[in-house]
Amino acid sequence: MFPEEIRFKTNTLLKIALSPPGAFFVGCAFIMLFTKSSESAAAWVQAIGSIGAIIGAFLVARQTHMLEQKAGKKSELDIEIRAVLLAEGIVQEAHAALSTAFRNARNSSDTPVSARRLESVHQALMLAITQPVSEHALKPILRTLKRVSNSCGFLQDAMQHNGVLRPADLENMSRFLDELIANKAILSEILNDLRDRRKKSR
Repeated sequence: MFPEEIRFKTNTLLKIALSPPGAFFVGCAFIMLFTKSSESAAAWVQAIGSIGAIIGAFLVARQTHMLEQKAGKKSELDIEIRAVLLAEGIVQEAHAALSTAFRNARNSSDTPVSARRLESVHQALMLAITQPVSEHALKPILRTLKRVSNSCGFLQDAMQHNGVLRPADLENMSRFLDELIANKAILSEILNDLRDRRKKSR
């Protein structure tokens, strides 16, 4: 990869050369170069042919550059779509795990199972936040991670007190369930938007 400064200068020169005035001056420069060596008609023909070849090469380079940019954008979109899809699935699993823990809250024998399941979800969410997603998509993932972490703490505390969750913790978990539904809805909306952008880029 070129340094940013060199890349900027190269792109700037390419844009200038590809513009109509730029192509004209490139053509004039080549005509002057050839006519300086010979004033014959053959030199003029050769110069014009060379100019055509140069302009043709520039046009091909521009088209290639545009295709590479388009392919790059599509590739970035595909990567982000996969990352958001992964996050959406994990948030959905977080809601399912938390819902089960809430439903079985008064059954002390189920508390360790619920705790292990939520800990697995927590690890998956830690992976999700390392994926290439936008800040808009990262926020609901982080909020879900926080609520899962809170719930893991509630369950760990319950296991030290006969495996039964406290009423206040149950109330908080009920509120967390609503938040997780909202977080998943945000990710679903982002995912749909990314898919629409991918369709338009084709």
